Amino acid sequence: MVSRRLTPKIRADRGQSKIEPDVQAALLAAKRENPRRSIRRIRRLLERRGTVAKGKVSRSVNHRLLQAHGLSRPSGSASEPEERRAYVAESAGDIWYGDVMHGPPVPMGGRLRKVYLVSPMDDASRLIAHSAFCPSETALDTEAVLKQAVLKRGLPVKLVIDNGPACRAKTLQGIRARLGIHLVYCRL
Repeated sequence: MVSRRLTPKIRADRGQSKIEPDVQAALLAAKRENPRRSIRRIRRLLERRGTVAKGKVSRSVNHRLLQAHGLSRPSGSASEPEERRAYVAESAGDIWYGDVMHGPPVPMGGRLRKVYLVSPMDDASRLIAHSAFCPSETALDTEAVLKQAVLKRGLPVKLVIDNGPACRAKTLQGIRARLGIHLVYCRL
């Protein structure tokens, strides 16, 4: 029996792009203009400008072209991608974001009950000021977690919370007013 080795065949068109030269130039210019721009954003940009028809150029073709010109990776360290935040507070304690997350059922009083994780987070440092599992999602639970956060981390300048009934409670508004915290309601 004759042993045959499988060897890859080299493509005849290797290293050549099938994209028209003017589209190639536009793709490369868009990436050089903003190196952090993703392939999807570049494609949408060129489609809006009318440079390329919608869906005409695939992601993989774009990627190969950018890779061939050394533009496939954003500038900076590959292991530490740049953070993207539309807005960042200047210093810790400027803005806290309060949120409630639904937790797992846990045994309470002889039966399984749902719990809620209540947490205010600092915008600048991304530090969780305090966090606690609560048996309900009421104003009292939110206020208790806020009290512990303030005792641990000091007063925030602004507190951004959702528009739910627990956050709209008069007691929370009173506490906020007495402490001088600016309360901002975000849309659900």
